[in-house]
Amino acid sequence: VDNINFKSREKLRINQINSLKYNLAFDKDFRRELPYYVLYDIPVNYKNSFVCGTGNIYYAFSPIKNNNYNKIDFTKKSNDKCISFNTGKKLIILGYSINKEDNLKIKFHKKYFNKFLFFLNTISVLIFYIIFIKQFFVLKKISKIEVSIFLVSILSTILIIILKDHNLLTGLRYYRGSADGLMHEFQANMIVKNLMNRNFLEALMGGETVFYYMPGLRYFLAIGKIIFGDTNYLYVLSLPILPMSLFYLFKNITSEKISFYLIILFTIIPVFENMGYGHLNYVHQVMRNHAETLSITIIILIISKISNPNFKYNISHSKLFLYCFFLSFASFCRPNFIPTTSILFMYLLIVSYNINFKYILSALIGYSFIFISFIHNLYFGDNYSFFTRSNIHFIFNDAFQNLFIDKEQEGNLFLNQLLKWNPVYNIHRIFILIFIIYSFFTRKKNALLVLLFFSSIAQHAVLLLTHADSRYSYLAWLLTFIIFIYYLINYEFKKNYKFWQRKMDSNLR
Repeated sequence: VDNINFKSREKLRINQINSLKYNLAFDKDFRRELPYYVLYDIPVNYKNSFVCGTGNIYYAFSPIKNNNYNKIDFTKKSNDKCISFNTGKKLIILGYSINKEDNLKIKFHKKYFNKFLFFLNTISVLIFYIIFIKQFFVLKKISKIEVSIFLVSILSTILIIILKDHNLLTGLRYYRGSADGLMHEFQANMIVKNLMNRNFLEALMGGETVFYYMPGLRYFLAIGKIIFGDTNYLYVLSLPILPMSLFYLFKNITSEKISFYLIILFTIIPVFENMGYGHLNYVHQVMRNHAETLSITIIILIISKISNPNFKYNISHSKLFLYCFFLSFASFCRPNFIPTTSILFMYLLIVSYNINFKYILSALIGYSFIFISFIHNLYFGDNYSFFTRSNIHFIFNDAFQNLFIDKEQEGNLFLNQLLKWNPVYNIHRIFILIFIIYSFFTRKKNALLVLLFFSSIAQHAVLLLTHADSRYSYLAWLLTFIIFIYYLINYEFKKNYKFWQRKMDSNLR
């Protein structure tokens, strides 16, 4: 490790706790009290450093080549004293903790030269980020509003994480036993371990011969762990992309000023949270290690690109391939969203055909990744499931009814599903849905509106057949809200504005 400084299991980042060995239902507190021990060999080149801490800590100075710990005589460290490291031997630190009352804390204070090297490394990283951000803003010619949205997206993400669980940033978050997040984390860890052991086929299998849990997220998390170690920083870094993408989408369909205020509502004042329009919802799903945020971020990012008036003029083979590949990956992470990704893909195919027939090949190759789950299930499990073994998650399945329907509601299966899709206290969502359906069929339409409308309706249809509430419904209601804003701003507000403008002109005359 580069640094020894911890006072809790989360800060120490013991990722073995996020494994199926400790997968106990309702174990949120218990798993945070599991016993553990640490053993550190500190090299001679850290001479003149010292170690402080409290708890059960033992130490010994041993010859450099001696790794036979059973024959080493350890001395127990007193809590009020630090261990000085000033001999020509390596320092061995052994510590253990049993529960919260017997908590272990260790901090290694490096000598000045080692601190200087760490300082240089930190400065070099900061310089890299400063140069990157400066060049990015210069090349993209970003406005002050765009810079503001960029900063608000980052700061709101950090603030929500700190309020919910700072360990996602400062240490390692431990996931609740028997939950999907723990399974995704465990599978990602197994992929990395198999790669380290050169078991490449096992790594590709991803922990399941036939997928049941969301297929793509485990591979995304594994890539993040290869880069950032035992953290989920890659997923965290993707969080600001969603509000930024929404900003550009609203900017393209309304105006930059209106888009600015809408993103402030999204990130800071989540008054439309029950419409899937609240950043805290998506941060919360990242903290639970669920795939919805990643998939929805990709989908909104692609829609924001398509909504650009110059989209057709700036398209290229590489962009088409990447857009279609990312759409297929969004479905790979969350198969429930395949109606939307397929509709967007069909639109990109039509665009490709109209621009250059050869572009179709780039789009097809990119979206062909959609078959990766089917190939995986067929190869590893001799099973023909296209994405996952998902039969249990359809309302007409007996297993679904036994697991998710109360006995008192068995006779009202469809009514129960409707109430989950839209509870009575969210009746305003029905009025919004009726409004956009009426507006769509009575007013002028463009390609983007057609895409958004049919994607929204398709996702609502999925909700009526499977899980209809909570995180499963975010995309359907978010698309509905986007269409609502389009009609509200471009028709109702402008119509009223023109009416009052004419009235004022008449009064002046």
